Amino acid sequence: MTTSGLLGSVGHHLNLILDLTCFAIMQWIVMGDVDECALLLDDCTQVCINTIGSYECGCREGYKLHSDGRTCVGVLLHFETSQRTVKEDSVYFIVYLVPTLGHGKVLNNLTVNLLYLDNTAELGIDYQPVDYVAHFTANTTKSSPIRINIIDDNGWEESETFTISFTIPDGVDALKGEPEEAIITILDNDEAEVHFSTDQITIAPGATQQGVQLVTKQTLLSSVVLTISCFEFVPDDDLNNFERNYFKTNSTNCITSENGIKYKVTFAKHASSSSNAMVAIPDHAKCVECVIGQPEVRGLKRVCPAVMHMNVPVQGSTYIEFDYKHYYGKEGESVVIGLHASQPILRKFRVTVSVLKFDGTDSLNRATAVNGIDYEPPSNVSRGEVRFDPSLGLNSTHLELFLNDDDVIESTEYFVLTFTINSYLQSLGILPGPRNETIVAIEDDDGLYLQFQYATYDVNESDILHVRLEVLQLDPLIDNVYCPAKHSIQISVFISTIRDSAENGTDYIEKTERVRFFPGDQYSTEMDIVIVDDDIAEPKEMFYLWFDLPEGLEKRVKLLNNYVPVVIEDDELLEIKFANSSYLLTEDGAL
Repeated sequence: MTTSGLLGSVGHHLNLILDLTCFAIMQWIVMGDVDECALLLDDCTQVCINTIGSYECGCREGYKLHSDGRTCVGVLLHFETSQRTVKEDSVYFIVYLVPTLGHGKVLNNLTVNLLYLDNTAELGIDYQPVDYVAHFTANTTKSSPIRINIIDDNGWEESETFTISFTIPDGVDALKGEPEEAIITILDNDEAEVHFSTDQITIAPGATQQGVQLVTKQTLLSSVVLTISCFEFVPDDDLNNFERNYFKTNSTNCITSENGIKYKVTFAKHASSSSNAMVAIPDHAKCVECVIGQPEVRGLKRVCPAVMHMNVPVQGSTYIEFDYKHYYGKEGESVVIGLHASQPILRKFRVTVSVLKFDGTDSLNRATAVNGIDYEPPSNVSRGEVRFDPSLGLNSTHLELFLNDDDVIESTEYFVLTFTINSYLQSLGILPGPRNETIVAIEDDDGLYLQFQYATYDVNESDILHVRLEVLQLDPLIDNVYCPAKHSIQISVFISTIRDSAENGTDYIEKTERVRFFPGDQYSTEMDIVIVDDDIAEPKEMFYLWFDLPEGLEKRVKLLNNYVPVVIEDDELLEIKFANSSYLLTEDGAL
């Protein structure tokens, strides 16, 4: 190019710049703004949006603006789900990070850092991460597995949570999407049982309040608040009223009774006993009943004794009463019924003990035990008379009854004992105390209840499902409360899997196995079932567990829950995508 030509070209460009500058100045003069986007004065990587006095950067569909305000990023990284629930006995579980936007996959290799934040769960105590980074390989739609081990601490606790998040290193062409963190909830697999330390106490005469607390034998790894409901109980001379007030109230109504006062007690972490609830004793009350409210947290349950009777002696006279308001005995055994005086006695005397409602005609179906069939009259007294004798150095006496074994499975049966004191002794100040009736419960030694340990089982793919049965007995005082069996027999039953939506071989391994109870065992031996990971994204699947009793055992054992579901949670990500990576659109609109 000649010198004149070069100068001409430079001059042309100079004129263009001057023209644009003049145009911008004129635009600013006329409109009060300069369009930086039109003048190519922006530094946006994709879309420039003019604003008054400035400009903003934007991105095409499928991209997102970086925090630098100018760069468009085609990959968002996030967790598959914001919530995940695992059981404490799951051993481990796996989560993934996934990309969205742009191509819906990571185009280049990249690595992100993982962060773990304790909420109520504690790292190293409740869970232990295996992976602290997650890797993406080029052209993949899922990160490497993020594995976290779950630690079984062998103690009851409420559900606990921790949070997983991640950071993207500088210089990586990716941003965080939603959800950018996952909250993991660990469901405890342990159980704890709470109860009163005794079913009855006698408080000091004139006391206006009495401390009451609950106890547990299990290890508590969480604090928990429970409710005790207490109310004044006044026995009626009529047995039907007595039974209606006591049994019906204790079974259900007392926990929600308007007359009952509710008290809160707290089990601190690692405590074996709760805080004291100072129960108010009403003026002139003879007895107060307290009942444990139904726990509302998973794995915590009330067991016998769940009812406690507080006796309130009256000052002054000598009061005679039964040692306990309730006596329990098994068929084929003897039960000893005790009576005592409220203070030392100075002379010999006798009281007459008799049986109320012994003919099985009680309309409330409680005093159903029959004299001579279910129990025998007292063997150590004559005509039902028991003797108090200060010369023996005792302030009490007793009578003994034998409970017959009829070899038939039946509900717990009852009969009621009372005593009378003649008018002469009463004139001397020897009076019936508030506990002048006692109920004797005959526990059937043939009636055991068998069920699966859990009503449903939730498992993840690749888990080993541990299954066992438990043997129970009904609490004779509270309806629908089952207690660990006080006696057991050798039991052997087969547990089988039953196919439903889950497929044998691809989702679980079908199995039939014998489990056994030995005398005194509450739980059977375990049956292990393998849950298969099919590496396919799919909805929850289910199969069932079932067992039945061998012939002849039904005479001694009843079934409570012998058919339960097993729900398999899928650990794969469901992917939806176009069938082809590209499509050709012709000018006539055909695809």
